[in-house]
This record gives sequence, C-alpha cells and structure tokens, in this order.
Amino acid sequence: MLRELAQALEALSAVRPIVLWLDDLQWSDHSTLDAISFLARRSEPANLLVIGSYRPADARSRGHPVQSVKEAIAFHGECTELALGFLGLGDVAVYLQHRFALEPAELGELPQFIHARTNGNPLFVVALAGDLVRTGALRRNDCKWQLVKPVSQIGVAIPETVQILIGQQIEGLAAEERRVLQAAAVSGAEFSAAAIAAGLGLEIDAVEEVCDRLVQRQQFIVARGNHDWPDGTVANRYAFVHAMYQEGLSSRVSEARRIEWQGKIAAREELAHGNSADEIAAQLAVRFEAARQYDRSVKYLELAAHNALAGNAYIEAARLFGKAIDMLPLAKVDDPSKAELRMLLPRGVAVIGARGYATDEVEEIQQRALSIARDRADQPAIVRALHSIWTTAVVRGQLHKARSLAVEISDHAELTSDTALLLQAHAKLGQTAFHLGELAMARAYFEKALAISRGMSDEERPRVAAYLAWTLWYLGFPDSACRMGHEALQLGRAVKSHYGLVFSAGFASWVHCFRGELAEAEALVNELFEISSEYGLPFWITWSSCLKGLIQGKQGHYEAGLGRMEESLISYRATGALIGLVHFMTEFAETALLAGDYGRGFAIVEEARAICTRTGNRYHAADVHRVQGELLIANNRAEEGELRLMHALNVARSNGARSLELRALTTLARRSPDWMVQLRAARSAFTEGSGTVDLRVADQVLVGQHAHRNSPFEAM
Repeated sequence: MLRELAQALEALSAVRPIVLWLDDLQWSDHSTLDAISFLARRSEPANLLVIGSYRPADARSRGHPVQSVKEAIAFHGECTELALGFLGLGDVAVYLQHRFALEPAELGELPQFIHARTNGNPLFVVALAGDLVRTGALRRNDCKWQLVKPVSQIGVAIPETVQILIGQQIEGLAAEERRVLQAAAVSGAEFSAAAIAAGLGLEIDAVEEVCDRLVQRQQFIVARGNHDWPDGTVANRYAFVHAMYQEGLSSRVSEARRIEWQGKIAAREELAHGNSADEIAAQLAVRFEAARQYDRSVKYLELAAHNALAGNAYIEAARLFGKAIDMLPLAKVDDPSKAELRMLLPRGVAVIGARGYATDEVEEIQQRALSIARDRADQPAIVRALHSIWTTAVVRGQLHKARSLAVEISDHAELTSDTALLLQAHAKLGQTAFHLGELAMARAYFEKALAISRGMSDEERPRVAAYLAWTLWYLGFPDSACRMGHEALQLGRAVKSHYGLVFSAGFASWVHCFRGELAEAEALVNELFEISSEYGLPFWITWSSCLKGLIQGKQGHYEAGLGRMEESLISYRATGALIGLVHFMTEFAETALLAGDYGRGFAIVEEARAICTRTGNRYHAADVHRVQGELLIANNRAEEGELRLMHALNVARSNGARSLELRALTTLARRSPDWMVQLRAARSAFTEGSGTVDLRVADQVLVGQHAHRNSPFEAM
C-alpha cells in the first residue's frame, strides 16, 4: 500500500505540484507515520511537498512516536523543522481580521485582550475567539461581527475546548508529576523547587528531577535558572508556560490541600529569609491568608504596605493597609485596636498620595485614628492624629478648623513639657497664623519654636525656618528673609528626612523670586524638582513646576511661562490642595498682565479673590487685590482699579505686610503724585534689602525715573 500511495502521488505531481498537509500528527496512527517515512526516503523525483505539524508536548506526554520519526527523517537530511513560536499582538490582530472579516479600526481592544489572555499561544487564541462566539460576547449582527460589551466586562474563564485539552494532558501525567505540578500551581506562576518540596514534604532533588523531566518534554513548565535563599538553600526555579496551565492544575486541588500546601510553603520561606522576611512581605501575606493564618497575614500585609509606601507606590500601600485592617477581625492578635491605630495614619498618607487631599476617605481615616486614640487614652497617638488632621485642614484651606486643632495640640504639648511636641505645637500655631495673614503673631511662634528646639535634629525645624523666611519677607525684612532661607536649607540638608529639604528648598526659592534673584531661585527649583520626583511627591512636583513657569514669565518668556503655570495649576487642584493656590493664581494673573493677556489674568485673579474670602487665606491677599486693580486699569476700568489698589493697601497694612504695602503704594504713586509722600514713608521704613527688585522700583518711582510698564514688579 505504501508503494502504491507513493506512485499515485508521484503520478499526480507530474501534472501539477502537490502539497500534502498533515495536521495534528500527535494524534496520527502508525500507518500515517509509516507513509511519511516512506515518502521521505523515496529517491524518485516528484513535485511533492509534505508538511506535517504536531505539538511536541502532547506527543511526548502520550509517548507518541511522531517525534522519533521526525528525528530519523531529519538525521538523513530529508526534512526541515520549523519550530513555531507564539503569535505577536499584530499576528493576533491579523487572525481576527480574517476570521471575522473586520477592518483594523473595527477590532478595538479585542486583539490586546486575546493576546494578553493567551500570550499568543495559537491554540488558545483560536479557542478563546471561538469561546467569545459561543458565549455571545462576540455576535453577528446584520452580517457584521461585533463585540456586544467592552472587553473589560468579558470574563476570563478558560475556554471549554482548552479545559478539555489541558485536562487530557493532566490525566496523561504520572501521579508524582501531577502532584508536583498541582503544588506548583498553588504556589504561583513562577516557583522554586525548594518551596514545592516544603509543601509536599519531599527532598528538593526529587522535585527538581520531576520538573526537569517535564521541561525536557516541553510540558507545562519551563526552567528559570536557580535562586539562593538567604539561609543558603539553593534550588532551581521554574515557570508555567501559560497561565491557563496553572489555572487548570490549580482548579483540581481541594481547598484543604491548598490550605495545607500554602501554610507549609509560607512557613519555609519565612524561615529561609529570617530577619529579611520583610523583603518578601507581600508574598508571605498572600500565602498566610490562603493558609487561613490571618494573624501572620496581617503582620506581613502591614510590612508590605510600609514597603510600598517607602517606594512611593501609594495606591498599593493604601490597598494593603486597608486589607490588613479589614482582616483584623479574623486575626487572633492580642490588641486589635492598637494594631488598627498603628496602621491608620500611614494608610491616610497613602490615600493622600494616591487620591489627593480632597477625598473624604482621608478625613474618615484620620478621625477614626483620633477616636481610637482617645478611647485608649493614648496621648502620643492623640497628638499624632491631631497633627494629621491639622495638616489636612490647612491644605484644604480650612484655616479656622486648623487653628482650633493647633490650640489643642499646644494644650497637649504644654501638659507633657516634651520639647519635640512643643516645637510641633508652636510650628502649627505659627503656620496657621501665617496663612490667616497674622504675620507678627506667626513670627513670634516661629522664633519661639526655633529657640526651644535649638540643637535638636528634627525635620520640623527646617520647615519652621522656611516659614519664618517667608514671614520676614512679608513683614519687610528681605535680607533677613534670605538669611533665614539659607538657614532653612542648611537644616533641611542636615536631617535625614527628605521632607525638610523639599520644604526649605521650595520656600527659599520663593524668597529669591520675591527679591528678583531669578538665577538663585531657578537653581533651587531644579533641586526641588529632582528631589520631589525621586521621592514621588506630587504636591512638591507641582509646586516646582509652577515656580519654573513663574521664572520663565519673569524672564520675559510669557507664553511658555503661562503654559507651564496653567498645567501646574491643573495638577495642583488635582491634589485637593487649596492652601497656596491663591498665591500661584495671583502670580499667573500678573504674568498674564505682563503678557498683555488681560482677560485671562482677570478671570483667574477673580477666582483667587473668591478663594481668599472663602478660606480666610490672607497672607498674600493684598497682592491679589493689587494685581486685580492693575488688570482693571489695563482694561480701561481705572476707577474700579484704583479702588482695588487702595483696598490692597488697606489689607497689606492690616496684615502688617510691609512688602506688599510697598508694592501697592508704588503702583498708586505711578498713577498719581498724591501717593508719593506715603510711598516715601513706606520706603524709608525699610532698613535692609535696598538691592531687591521691589525697593529698586520704588526708588525709581520716587526719583521720577520709572518707565511705563504693565507692572512695576517685573524682574529687572
């Protein structure tokens, strides 16, 4: 029969070339393989091409002879083997276009979904596409195939045809191979032979022997080198070829067995890592939860959350802290409320980093921490909670609430006589007073805070010095402000925490901007941006970006500066912060004034004035009114503008902000000589800072040398 078959094919190929394609040879009978071997060894010429395809893993698992037949033919140079890899994303897209007669634009996210789910395994791609049709997710309407719902809503179950195939492969395994693979599937997509040995109570060599055999047969897993555990254990690592293999094997494991194996693997990994177990905290948390050892899972969830927080992975940190807290009722911990209290405030930090200050969840977390701390009469915890709530209130612009909290913090500090707490209390009283525009009071608090904490290495000291630098500038001491800004920088560089440095760099850069020293400001802004980017601090990234735009504007690059500032304001709002927003908006409006874009400037300064009124954030309020007045005058509304300028003057005097008073008087004196006497008096009150931009402009106005400008405070 073989000779007759060969002769028939040779005769037919004499008329036209023949391609004989034999698919799925791993299921073929022996007669088919004999025919292939016979045809391959024929020496008679023929226009005949025989193509055979098979899946090596299936052939090896079933002990099918197709592999040995192929090797024998190859040995005599009578065939060429083409090992086919998985399909790429583009290949999957082309397949779907041809199968469903769709244009590339009509595919949407379907190719990405199928490729991600199958890793490009051709068999799985075809099976999953068919499963989408069978389940109705992909339906033909009016002779056109369409997805009836977004891919995000499509389930991720293993297609039925693939389940059958995987099941057949699993049943074809030896008992020890099946057991090792099932334990591996429970362990994870990638696993160590040492972990599986621990779970099954076997020697590592025995597990590696089984795994290496499966790798050689190209079944289920591939080798991933080896790995050393901290205790000196060395073992090979392996990974499942596809997630569907892992899922198929895992689904055949009973819950009792799953709990047992995860517990044993977790205990062994914990022991192996010893004091460095926190490095695999997330992995151990998952294992101990699966083993229903909830107390140990909580422990590692908390460690994993702190790891995520340290790495600026705020979303993950918030999730892990939340899961640990939610698991506490199941865990047998000695003091659940103490454990929850310990995690609440860091969780709040993570939520702020992930979603900003505006989310209600932040306040709920902080109030929960305060409630537990008060129930426990835990004074240090009460103060920590109050600090967090105060910070949120200040950032949100809830300044009167912040003042009440600062007073309560101060009361606690006075009771303890703890210097660190007293430093914190005076700092918060001073910062609240500053933002409310009570500058003299703020200065007193800041100076006392620095005096009582002299010699301490505390991250609050550079913040206090930074705020004092700003306060001194507003009060009319520009040189003292510069010196204090430099002191804040020194303090910030001396402490280990990066928060003190970003605070001091941010505030010191503003002081240089106030003084018109743009090169010095730009150098500090660049440093601030690098630090805040390194540590993932969105508030300070936005702060530095806005300052970059402001400096560009002051250098005359108005459009570039306005563009950057506008983007920064959008980002700043996204953090949920209101504090400082008025200042940024006013600087944007003044830059728009310089650029001649009066409408754009007026719209934003009007909003800034409304925020000032709503929040009581008044430290920069006088300049809000001054800039609005100048914009009104530029829009030919001189009478309204002059009234607004006079209001700016009154606000500056009310706050004791001599620097802003000087700015308002300079603008008024440029419009009318009636204001020269008051400008001269205000200028003579300054005993320092004669080289700074505002004083130079005031001097020019007083001697009548001022040129016409949109604003007198453009950098010179």
